[in-house]
Amino acid sequence: MRFPRLTIFRILIISVTLLYLTFNTKTFRNAGLFLTGKSKYNKCFIDPRTDSKIISTKDGPEMAALIEKECALVDPSVRDDCVIPNVVHLTIGRKFRFENYLSVKSIHDIIKPDMIFVHGDVFPMENELFARAIKEFKLELVLSRKGDTVYNITVTKGEHMSDIVRMETLIRYGGMYFDLDVFVLKDMKPFLKKENEFVIGYQNKESHFGLNNGLMLSKRCSRFMIWWYRNYQTMNPKDWDYHSVKLPLKLYDMNPANVLAVDKELLSDWHNLPMFQKKYDPEFWKDVRAIHSFYRPYRTLMEKNKKVVDFETVKDIDNNFGRWARFILYGGPPL
Repeated sequence: MRFPRLTIFRILIISVTLLYLTFNTKTFRNAGLFLTGKSKYNKCFIDPRTDSKIISTKDGPEMAALIEKECALVDPSVRDDCVIPNVVHLTIGRKFRFENYLSVKSIHDIIKPDMIFVHGDVFPMENELFARAIKEFKLELVLSRKGDTVYNITVTKGEHMSDIVRMETLIRYGGMYFDLDVFVLKDMKPFLKKENEFVIGYQNKESHFGLNNGLMLSKRCSRFMIWWYRNYQTMNPKDWDYHSVKLPLKLYDMNPANVLAVDKELLSDWHNLPMFQKKYDPEFWKDVRAIHSFYRPYRTLMEKNKKVVDFETVKDIDNNFGRWARFILYGGPPL
């Protein structure tokens, strides 16, 4: 029996497609990529590489309109049936230091995400440590917009640009975001549950200072994140941390629905330089899953004392940071 050429061609296309889906579903096995409804946006996760070239050219008003359009198409029942995708998003600028390498290694080795996406409008490709990280941790570079506008507001500080890009990224794609000075000490599995739509850590809960946007885990089109993002229409670029830290806590206090705010498990405290220098206390660290280290003051202190922190010198640093670093680099007893 002979088949027409067109039929044979169709059979071949279908076979190749099925093989592709078989192997690639494994890559996103925990991301729920193929859980779809009627709309193409009814997915637990969307690969950011699919539209990075388009997104990189958009300004603030265009991005805000796109987010509203995409999230309006999401079926709430589909979102409720999703878990937070086991993928990680990072943002980067022109520098990549030793502490950034430690951060990425801890994410890769301990969380074991299906993918690690690095978003940026520029990448430090000449940086040897960054090139090493790309190869070792199979980082996927995603061209993003700069984040220099949000709605109709011009943004000038690099930190604020990163704040905006990370929010847009989590809302549109879903997953976990970590600043590049976050050190992961335990996996995030307890948070990746259907009932958790958005997870964030307090920044100094005792003083009720804020919620820290350096560690966030979110389903696509999280209702809290959309509400928070819309409030950027009133952003004052001269204010350092109101919209990124203080505002989300105010919103949470108004309506904590769809948010899991945690304290010690996702540890964040800007005034933590003494914590770096203390000797290791196993009782304190036993419940900590990740720490936003706010590494900059410690780096400044070490530079002031003309001390270099690298793969060799960290072997002999006798404080909390030295313990974290050796655990991340070489393994050993659980922290």
